[in-house]
Amino acid sequence: RPKMPSVPDVEIDKYTLTASVENISDSRTDQIQFAIFDDNGKIDQAAARVISRRATYTTQVAPGGRYRVLCRAMNVVGSGASYSDWTDLSEAVYAVPSPPEAITTIRGSSSTSVYLAWTEVASADTYEIEYTTNANYFDGSSETTTVSDIELTHYEVTGLETGD
Repeated sequence: RPKMPSVPDVEIDKYTLTASVENISDSRTDQIQFAIFDDNGKIDQAAARVISRRATYTTQVAPGGRYRVLCRAMNVVGSGASYSDWTDLSEAVYAVPSPPEAITTIRGSSSTSVYLAWTEVASADTYEIEYTTNANYFDGSSETTTVSDIELTHYEVTGLETGD
């Protein structure tokens, strides 16, 4: 029977959850079986091969969800397998909420300000907006401005320059 591995490291990038166990020292551990849980229970379970003393599993998760992962070692022998005990659950990680379904209002409120309103997202605690003078600046330019921690479903951008 293989030794129990360490509690998995878990990260989420937007909607991609990655669970991994490193420095697996038990030579009897051929695979690590991961089980992923949200607040309602187990949502996924899969095994990953141990390669260079490391096993990693990646899966897609729902927007705004809270996730925890546990794992156990597997030793595959012929057509059967032996298992270690399950680890404790990892710390919770969170997927980003889905974006609002629509911008409901966008209007100039003065010559140097713009008012925005959008639909509420149930899993969002706060909102973030990003704006720029050129749409080509999105996705990688430092020529954008971001406003974070907006608690309401509307915001007024002020201090803009008037254009031609």
